Amino acid sequence: MARFQHTVTLFPVPRRWFESFVVVIHDLAESLDDDGQRLRLPDGRYLPGLRLVGGKHLKPGARYDLEDGNADETHGRATFTILAWDRHRRTSLDITVRGNGPAGSEPPLSCRLDLKTAERPQQVELSVRLKAGAGAWSKYAEGYAELHLDLGRWWSSVTGTAPFKGPALSGTVKQTLVRARVTTITRSTHDRFWRVTVKARVKGRSIGRLLLPVVMTVAGRRARTSFVRALDDAARKWNGWIPELVRSDPSKLVDRVF
Repeated sequence: MARFQHTVTLFPVPRRWFESFVVVIHDLAESLDDDGQRLRLPDGRYLPGLRLVGGKHLKPGARYDLEDGNADETHGRATFTILAWDRHRRTSLDITVRGNGPAGSEPPLSCRLDLKTAERPQQVELSVRLKAGAGAWSKYAEGYAELHLDLGRWWSSVTGTAPFKGPALSGTVKQTLVRARVTTITRSTHDRFWRVTVKARVKGRSIGRLLLPVVMTVAGRRARTSFVRALDDAARKWNGWIPELVRSDPSKLVDRVF
């Protein structure tokens, strides 16, 4: 087994702002006018890049294609499928992202996002699967990850309003040769920033049980450096993007984007 741990500091997202943002997104989706394959914004403009290609708007089974708008070249594209849309119970989406190369040259990335509930966000679950592509060694690139975020526990832990009862964010990553369990410990600093400690335990699977100790002996320091660098880079991007976002009124973000 290999263990990794690192702590990052993140600019906070106010709970009230996040809950308003989720409602705004649902309001926007429910206000779109279904005009055949194209969707209209409330002001009459077409929503750029998004087309309804199957089913009825926001009904289970509805499918949407998101394209980059350049018809002269082959580019990445995402397909969204509605699994559930009920702001009082559950919103669930299946998302497939294709690569930027020629069709079939890159394996798709499949995601499933579940939110309970839009009116009072409580739980977020995300699962991601990278399917194997072509080639004899492609199966070793196949992987699966799932994350579970308890929003109530998260804000309680960062505000110190409730005793610690386990990780607010946890997840599992599975690959052909390894399996990793990831957990977080969250708390707030004196200036209300979030301090998030990420812990990962990695175990070998199949032949990986024999290979992992060898890899960690040879390249353990490099692996831990990469783990720290990846978290620091993610935190840097978060802290560069989130402050301006949360200072904006969620109801006016739609006008800024479109």
